[in-house]
Amino acid sequence: MKKRFMVLLLFLTITILFTISAGAESIELNLSRSYQLTLEDNTSLKIAQKELDNKMIQYEKSKAQNLLNQSNYNEIQAEYNLMAARKVYLDTANNLLRETLQKYTNILLKKRNIELIDRQINLNEDRLSEIKSQYEVGEKSQLDILDQQIEVNDLNKEKGQLKNEYEQLKTEFKIQLGLDKDQGIGLSELTKPKYLNLSEEEISSQALENNWNIKMNRLNLELAKIEKKRNEVSSTSEMDKKISENKVHIAQLQIEQQKEELNNRSRELKNQLVNIENNIELFQDRTKKAKDTNEILKQQYDAGLTTQYDLVEGEISVLQSEYQLYSSYMSYYLQKLNIELLMNPEAEVLNDVN
Repeated sequence: MKKRFMVLLLFLTITILFTISAGAESIELNLSRSYQLTLEDNTSLKIAQKELDNKMIQYEKSKAQNLLNQSNYNEIQAEYNLMAARKVYLDTANNLLRETLQKYTNILLKKRNIELIDRQINLNEDRLSEIKSQYEVGEKSQLDILDQQIEVNDLNKEKGQLKNEYEQLKTEFKIQLGLDKDQGIGLSELTKPKYLNLSEEEISSQALENNWNIKMNRLNLELAKIEKKRNEVSSTSEMDKKISENKVHIAQLQIEQQKEELNNRSRELKNQLVNIENNIELFQDRTKKAKDTNEILKQQYDAGLTTQYDLVEGEISVLQSEYQLYSSYMSYYLQKLNIELLMNPEAEVLNDVN
């Protein structure tokens, strides 16, 4: 009996350990999968979805009730309420997608930053060893050693801070995606983005066609016109008639104002995108120059014309220029998403993010 108990206990222990190990396995995520997880299991979006479901039920109920009184006003009002709920849902979803992309790119950038500082630490530790050796033969002082030791300590402190920030970013990202905070994750690298070859006019045209504020205000304008017509044919005071007339003008002006704001926003985003494209080209040139210089340093080192430190500094220069280039890539992804969502707020959400 005791033997059976021990075997059972061992079996349970192995099962638990296996379960913990399996649960702790790292999963690989790309950007599309991250978007998908964001939309599948986010509490804020679930709340917005339930609110939208209720508005859809209320809309169908209003349509059924309206069969009796045939009121255009009531029908449009119900449609407006449904559209408002749908806009809340889309705004919530799209803000979550922006946050996911921001967190994704921040993690990748932080990882590269840690790799860069690791190389700087190695270089400065080698310098410290050399200074200590030079001190032994009287070429350097204790102050030189102290200065270099401080440099190494500062870099290690910075690395520790970056690693803490990196882990915190990953934790926040897992929460965003609805994953367990102890779940290991790996993120696929983002390569150079495909440029969004659209003119300001094309961006603006699509944005005007799909903007939900404009759609809602067009319905609001219809409601104001119906109210104005009602007051014109009923025994309403002149003051009330004037108020209803003003409501029509306000609704018209609001549409024009939103069109103007969209045009300005389209222009602003397009200009920012062009600036980022220019930065990418600039950092590509700088990266190429750093790599060419590093190749020359390697040849000079092989020929005995430069030191090991010159060679490492050349490698660090390449890493720094690559980091700047990669950072500009991340900026482009963010700005590109902003433009795509401006042009069509439903695109990413309704297509389930391919």
